[in-house]
Amino acid sequence: MELRRCGKEVTDSLTPLLSLTLIDTLAMNAVSDSEEKRLDARVIARYFGYRGFRVVMEAIGRTDDWELLEELRQEIFAYGSEVVDELLKWLGHEEARFVREALLLLRRVGGAKAIPKIETLLAHSNPEFRAPALAALARIGGARKIPAVEKGLLDSSPRVVEVALDAVEEIGIDRFAGLMARLITSHRDDISFLSPRTKAIRLIGREKFDGVVEELQEIIKGIGSWIKFTRDESLAFPAARALLQLDDDGAHAFVRRRAKWGRGKVRKACRQALREFEKNA
Repeated sequence: MELRRCGKEVTDSLTPLLSLTLIDTLAMNAVSDSEEKRLDARVIARYFGYRGFRVVMEAIGRTDDWELLEELRQEIFAYGSEVVDELLKWLGHEEARFVREALLLLRRVGGAKAIPKIETLLAHSNPEFRAPALAALARIGGARKIPAVEKGLLDSSPRVVEVALDAVEEIGIDRFAGLMARLITSHRDDISFLSPRTKAIRLIGREKFDGVVEELQEIIKGIGSWIKFTRDESLAFPAARALLQLDDDGAHAFVRRRAKWGRGKVRKACRQALREFEKNA
């Protein structure tokens, strides 16, 4: 494109002509394989001021290339103080990929004024909106992130719950004791929740959180006692390991008993956890 060489005066005169067609063309060129085309498109977009912001956001929605995405994100920051106000507009986009990207950028620039709008996204029917909204609030929400994380731990989507667990690790597990206990012992009939439940159990062990000893034991006791709990078999090892990571003699004794007298897979999981514990002791 030769337009870049014409200078800001020419592009200023063309600002009213920044049509949807031109936006589409510039966005396409901004993710081109040609480095020259990418540079031309981005510089031209910047000349159009806040209107050019849309070009970069549209380009972001056209690529999954991590390095290129990072380049485009840095381009957005070049818009300076206007970036937060412009990103706020994109939180109302109907496509999750654009909302997700706007939230990611707001996490980097602060965007405290965006908190009320982000909070409304927590009630969205689609977890593709709720999950990144929760991640953003956990980063920039200040005191308002605590109730958001509490709500996230109770969400019906495993993805949102996992985002909430990331926040729990950063904030501190003690604040969420009751909800953590509820999480690891619930959703037993939903295989999609095995991942967040496992993540929660591992977090409990790493943090040496002894407020859920009974719940961890309940998981192991329940395996094999009722057909509904057979899905929990994969949780036997992380639960046993978490119990051994706690500074609790009773928890350790429980695992040792199950390693000796437990049923099939429970006995195997407890023995494996004991071997690992004794090796690292």
